[in-house]
Amino acid sequence: MDKEVARMIVNTALRVGADLTKLAPLLKQFGSGDVDQSTKMAIGSAIAEIGEIQARVFEQYPDLKAEAEARLNTYERSYY
Repeated sequence: MDKEVARMIVNTALRVGADLTKLAPLLKQFGSGDVDQSTKMAIGSAIAEIGEIQARVFEQYPDLKAEAEARLNTYERSYY
C-alpha cells in the first residue's frame, strides 16, 4: 500500500479509537443495564479490531508508529 494511504488509515484509526474510548464513561453515567453492557462490549471489540488494523499498517511502515508516538508525546494526541 502507498505510504500516504497507510498514514491516512493510521490517523483515522487513531481518531476513531479515541472517540470510541470516550463513549464508555457516557454509557456508565447515563446507561441503563444489560443493553449498555452489551454495547460496551461491542465498542471494546471495535477498538480491538482498530488495533489490528493499526498493527498491520505499522508492520509495513514502522516509522508511522514512531511518527504517531512522537505526535502523542508532543501534542498529547496521536492523530491529525
